[in-house]
Formats: sequence, C-alpha cells, structure tokens
Amino acid sequence: MLQLSTMASTIGAQLILRGLLLAYLLSFHIAAPVLATEDPGNRFLDGTEDASFISRTIERERPYAGSALPVTGITVPHHLLAADLIARGVIAASGGTYDRVLILSPDHFLSLKTPFGISTADLETSLGTLIADRPFAQRVLSATNLFSDIGAAQREHGIHAITPFLRVIFPEVRIAAITTAYNVAPTQLRAAVDLLGRSIRPKTLIVQSTDYSHLLPDRTAALRDQETISAIASTDPRAVLSLAAPDHMDSRPAQFIQMALQLRLYNAVPVIIANRNSHDYLPATGETTTTYIVYVYTPKPEYAWRLRYPDQTVIYFGSVKQAEAGAPGRASAMDGLLERVKERTGSSPLVINLQVEDERSRADHKQAVASPSITVPLLKNLGVVAVNPFDTEASEFKQDQQEQFFRLLEINGFRPLRDGVVAQIGQLNVTTLNFNRPHFSEADAASQLICGLDAKLPRIVLTSGSFEHQVMNKLAYCGVSALIGSNSQSASRRIELHPNGALQFVSSTGQLSLTPTDEAGSASLVEARSFWHGTVALRLIPLPSFPKRIEPSN
Repeated sequence: MLQLSTMASTIGAQLILRGLLLAYLLSFHIAAPVLATEDPGNRFLDGTEDASFISRTIERERPYAGSALPVTGITVPHHLLAADLIARGVIAASGGTYDRVLILSPDHFLSLKTPFGISTADLETSLGTLIADRPFAQRVLSATNLFSDIGAAQREHGIHAITPFLRVIFPEVRIAAITTAYNVAPTQLRAAVDLLGRSIRPKTLIVQSTDYSHLLPDRTAALRDQETISAIASTDPRAVLSLAAPDHMDSRPAQFIQMALQLRLYNAVPVIIANRNSHDYLPATGETTTTYIVYVYTPKPEYAWRLRYPDQTVIYFGSVKQAEAGAPGRASAMDGLLERVKERTGSSPLVINLQVEDERSRADHKQAVASPSITVPLLKNLGVVAVNPFDTEASEFKQDQQEQFFRLLEINGFRPLRDGVVAQIGQLNVTTLNFNRPHFSEADAASQLICGLDAKLPRIVLTSGSFEHQVMNKLAYCGVSALIGSNSQSASRRIELHPNGALQFVSSTGQLSLTPTDEAGSASLVEARSFWHGTVALRLIPLPSFPKRIEPSN
C-alpha cells in the first residue's frame, strides 16, 4: 500500500502548505472576491518556489508510472497538498511527444471580463521557463470575442501550481493556458470547443487543472465524487452540465471543454487513476474536506491497464460461454484469443458470468468445470477468480445442481458467486442477480434482496437475464455503484449514467466464447477501478472477435 504517511510527513514539513490547506478549507467561498480586490499575490502558490520539493515529489511518484501509453489529456489538482497527484498525472503522460501543452483552469479570482482568457506570455517556474505559444494564442484571440488576453496570469494557482511539474517533464514544449469563468452558457462552451477544435494541432497535451468537491463532510464528498466519476466515465460532456460548483468541482467549463475536445480530436477515453481527499493528508483539519480526482485520456484504452497504482483495486468483469469438448480447431484459435485478452487486462483478476447451456453439461454439470481439458485451464489462463454460473433455461439449473456446481468451482480454485450474497473481491463488494432463476423472476423481489444487503461501498451487481432496466431505478437509490449485465451476444458500446447521477450501468458485456463459433457477436470487458473512499470508475474494453470455427478437412 502506498505510504501516504510518508508523503504527508514530507508535505507536512512544508509549514506553509499546511497553512495553505487550512486557509483553503476555511475561506474557499470568500477567497476569490476578497483576494481579487485586496491581495496583490496568492498565498495558494506558496511552495511552488521550492524546486527541491517539486523534484522530490516527482521522483517519489516515478516508480508507479506504467509503460509508455499514448496520452492526449490529463486532469490534475492545483492544490499543492496533493502534489503527489499532480506528479502522478503529469508522469502518466511522460511517454508522449508533444509540441504544445494547453492548460484549462478556473478563473479563481473572478478577473475575467469575458467567458474565457488565454495566456500570451512565458510562464516562469522555479525550475525554468515555459515558452508561450503566442501564435496559437493570437489565433484564438483574433477569432472571437469570447477570449481575452490574460498575459501570464501570475496570480492564478490553477495555472502556476502545476507549471513546475510540467517544466520538469516537458521542458521544451510551448505553453498556452486558458482560464474559464464560473458561469459560462452552454452555447459559449460549445463555441469555445468548436474554435479550439479547429486550432489545436495533433501533438497537443490538454491539461485540466481542477479540484473537485469543496467544503463537504467526507461521506457527502465521496457521493459527489461518485457522481462526477460516473459523469466522466460516460464520456458525454453534457453530463457535466448537471453537476454543481463547488459541490462537484471548481470548474465545470474546464471539465466540459476537456471531455468535448478529447472526444472530438482524439476519440480518447478517460482512465481515472486517483481519488483522494484532503483528510488523507491532514486528518485533523475540521469536518469538511476538498477532493481530488486524477485521470488520463488515451485513444488506446485497451492498454490502459498499465496505469497501476497501489492505492486502488482493479478488477475486470465479463461473460464467458463455456467450452465444448472436442470442438474442432479449439486449441489454436483459443491460444491467440487468450493472449489478446490478457494483453488488455495485464492478467488482472477477472470476475465472470459463465453461461452453462451445453446439453451434456445440463445433464452433468461436472462437464463444465471439472474436465481439465476444457474450461478450467482456459478460465485460469484468463485470470478468473470468481464465477457466476447461469443457465439460459431456468428449469434445467435446479438448486441441487447449483450447489454441486458451486462445490466444483471451489475445488478448482474459483470463488462461486451466489445470488444475494456479498463477496468482497479486492475493495469491491460484488453480488449477483440471475433473473432466469425462479426466485428472481420478479424484478421487485430481486431489487428488494439487493437493497436489503448490508454491504459497504463500492457495490457492484453482476446480472444475467433481461431485466436489468427494470431493477436499475430501484438499485440506483439504495447504494449500488454499478450494474453490469450480460443479456445478449452483443456488447454495449458505452457506459450509461442513471439520472440519479451516481449509478454506472453496462447493459451487456456480450459473451466471450471459449469455443470457435460461426455465430455473430461481440464481447467486452468492464474494468472497475475502486478507490479508498468507496468510489468506483467503470471503463469498457472491447475484446477481439470470437474465434471462428475451423471445420476439419475431408
């Protein structure tokens, strides 16, 4: 486990940063107007001049950096108490080659007379100068009256708290920084996205500088963070417009622009790699907290498992159709498929729905698991740790057969998942709903059972059958974090967001066939990345096509 106590003591040694946190927590709502008229500097930038502090923080975070991953955007805090998370986000992008870094920051001190501002001056840091991309800034300024010139924005900690980190990792890039007003109309946001989308070159790293929920108790802050994480996971910028400042974040406009540009320019998806709050660093600082969410955008999400950190749990979910004995061409086709699946999970733990429908296995369910030449080796090679067996015909999978099947799973090293029983897997609390079983034929009964369970967050419900939408509304309001379904051969293309703002929902992962088949279909995995305070982020990972059946030659 990451030693936050070590980090906190190092940061705590920076006494000015402790004062920074206290001032931030106590005065966020009034700091901007007061400082805008009375304070010629910005106490939130104390600590940025300590080059050794910045360098040590970066070096402590380097060992957790994964292999090179194409990265087109990151989101990091601008609160220096979480300097390690600023370093984490910047280092995650360190494998890329960029011509420009574009910062998106809130206008903390209400200095803008326009919806947006853009820097035109070089940005000085304690570790050197970042040279301004003046041609880019001038193109933006000349194209619209939505932007105004903010020079170097010397007092804006949304910019200058992160520039020392950028200077260390990307010393040669040109820099531009955009500040956003707090209240920007959706039409203005879309106009800014359209202009920037036409102006940004391909080798641009977009860095969103944002702190998330402010001045809320820990539990409430975690709920607001879950709503924000779910909105980000949906990849729909419009989801941000229903969030509130400062309960969810300090800059909805920056969040909207980041999400919209990543979708438009790069077809990139977010990978959330941290979620903490200020009490993780300084526990005795009052009853309210400020939260931090760090994420990375990549156009190659299938390889994002490389972003691994010890302060989180990563579990994958999917649905598998059992192998058939003696299927022609099985071995050669499956070897390649298994390797491609493991390339997308890094051999991480996998929790599956296992469809049992072969006539032979209905008569004797030992066939599905016990035979060493069929399903067991394949599931173990996939990294499966827990199994939810289900039958497409409820009448064929009776209680005694279920229990026999569960025992066989345990004998072979898999954890059986039972309806209405919570299984703790890593930091996740997982339970299943198999709607084609008689005791779950009614959606109301199923949802009442799940809602009556005593389980801590995050709660994941893995389902089979075709009733997910009927129970989603009920589960959304009793603390379920995510609902992952498997009701067709076709995989969902996106993560859905329930209107309550928190529940993430995947209609179907499709089915990964362990036997070559001629049937059309698709399959995906769902990555569930969970964090200390009970939040969880889902991510869809498309899988390669089913292996084709190879007919024996005559």
